Amino acid sequence: MGQGWDFLNPYIEDGKTETLINILNQSGLLAIPQISAMVRNTISLTWMQAGTNVNVIPGTAEAQLDIRLLPGQDVDSFMKMIKERLGDTEISFDLTGSTEPTESRWGTQDYALIEEVLQEEFPDCIVAPSLLFAASDSRFFRDKGIPAYGICPVLVSLEDINMLHGIDEKISVENVIKGTEVYTKIIRRLCA
Repeated sequence: MGQGWDFLNPYIEDGKTETLINILNQSGLLAIPQISAMVRNTISLTWMQAGTNVNVIPGTAEAQLDIRLLPGQDVDSFMKMIKERLGDTEISFDLTGSTEPTESRWGTQDYALIEEVLQEEFPDCIVAPSLLFAASDSRFFRDKGIPAYGICPVLVSLEDINMLHGIDEKISVENVIKGTEVYTKIIRRLCA
């Protein structure tokens, strides 16, 4: 993305993580939850249960956490860090639905073809690998050695990005039509 966004030049020049963090903070990009979730591990408390009576202090409590790790992160090391930070030796964890983060190489012919179509359809776009801040079925293909690339060929304003996966999530008819056309063009070229 540094090729198209001049404000990233200081990071492109020195390659330091601190420089990138400063740029993302100063630009306001880290204030967007979807962007923030692409550059750090996330934890969301999604369920809690403690006790059954209003007048009795519960002896135990349970919670479920939705933890999403960046590629290259180790689940066991992360869980150890969580335990240390909580500082309670009585806490125990059960991992359910745990999957390792996956990624596909982007220096491939298929990636180049997708990039070509996107640049034809959106001439001023920057095509760059990014991290999906949600789960997808791509991991099943990658586990079998099949590269998988997720794309979203629509135009979403910064104002509308907060609606993604929200109760008011929506997309314009124009974006549905354009996105369908782009997907079709990519599939035809991949299958040619």
